[in-house]
Amino acid sequence: MRIGAVIGPDQKTIVPLPDGPIIRVRDTENNIPEDYPNPAYTAETHRRPTAAKALVDHHIDVVLTVPGSFCSPSHKIARQGGIAFWPVESGSTWQEVGAEGEPPPAAVVDALPLSELMKQNLASIKYYWNRRRNSSSTR
Repeated sequence: MRIGAVIGPDQKTIVPLPDGPIIRVRDTENNIPEDYPNPAYTAETHRRPTAAKALVDHHIDVVLTVPGSFCSPSHKIARQGGIAFWPVESGSTWQEVGAEGEPPPAAVVDALPLSELMKQNLASIKYYWNRRRNSSSTR
């Protein structure tokens, strides 16, 4: 199992998807963590979806997530990529929850509740609505 998280600039704290420069991944078979650059950290737009795509590209099975990490589009990308979610409290560190072992089965969920997702602003909602509408009209 590959466990991942976005890690903040302090190199310890689990943060929302666009807020950390590091995507940390640990394979539970060898327990060796690997750090990758988070492309969303420096992106100007579509930051959460960019990070979600990177998590999928790194073959994450379970992502440690704090409240507000995902928005609706990034949540959808992660779910379609087969990622499950391990919600943890804001301020949690990798060492506390992600550094060893497997997640407790009761802690992992297939989808986050809406209350955990980042609220999108009106411009973002319009963008994704128009994008979806335009892509369905070209089919």
